[in-house]
This record gives sequence, structure tokens and C-alpha cells, in this order.
Amino acid sequence: MKNLLILLMVLFVTACGRNQVQGIDSSHMNIPAEMRNDFEYFLEVCSEYPEFRGSCVYVTRIVSSVTYTNYEEGSHVIGTCYKFSDGDKSITISEEYYKTANPTDRRQLLVHELLHCVSSIGHTNETKLMSPWHQTSTFSEIDTELRFIFNRGF
Repeated sequence: MKNLLILLMVLFVTACGRNQVQGIDSSHMNIPAEMRNDFEYFLEVCSEYPEFRGSCVYVTRIVSSVTYTNYEEGSHVIGTCYKFSDGDKSITISEEYYKTANPTDRRQLLVHELLHCVSSIGHTNETKLMSPWHQTSTFSEIDTELRFIFNRGF
């Protein structure tokens, strides 16, 4: 019995650590398959910052879906984070843009919208990642800017 209690305590302590966030299961979320890698990338970086563990879990609980839409012709909008009165949030992405964009532009767009949903960050020219006007970045630049935002805090 004592060994069982010790084992349960070890499992509890381990589950409360960093691996809990890294092991977040987002399979229940409505996310197009081609966006899943970029979504998982966001969770992976987020999980490296213990002070944002709650935000990582928050993403999978609050952002109910990431779906495609066709924005009005002539609109410069390519993505939106909708915030509902019940606290739920949803992201829409321009299907035409996403399916024709290069991999770094797709990642930048999804990470940009996820940051709007999990934080109070609005558009800023401080980083390309949160600029209101899309600026092409490399994967390395996206990673550097995302880490800059996490280091600075929301």
C-alpha cells in the first residue's frame, strides 16, 4: 500500500510538470489537417515557457475551431480571431490565401491569430509577426519573434 501511494505521488508530481503541457492533446479540436503542424509548433514553443502553461492549455480549451472562410472580395483580411461573449474563441483563415501561400506565410498567419486569441496582444509594428500588414518571414524569424513575445509577456 505504501509503495502504491509513493507511485501515485510520483505520477502526480510528474503530471504537474512541463511534460503535461508538452503532451497536450489537441486532436479533439476542429483544425484542418494541413494546419495541424503549425498549431502543434505554437503549442511546443508555448510549453517551453512555464509562466505561459495556462495559455497553452487555454488554446486547446477555448479556441474551439480553426476554419476556412472566403473573405469579401477586395478585403485585405486573411485571418480573424473571433471572441464570443461566452469566452469561446474561433479562428477563421482565408482559404484562398492559405492554400496558395508558402509554408512560412501559413505558419505566420496561424501563429499571429493564435496570439490574438490567447493574449491581449493587438497589432503592432514592433514585430513582423504581429504587424497588421503581413510581412513575409522565415521560419527562423517567426520562431525568434514568437520567443521574443513570450519572453516579454502578454
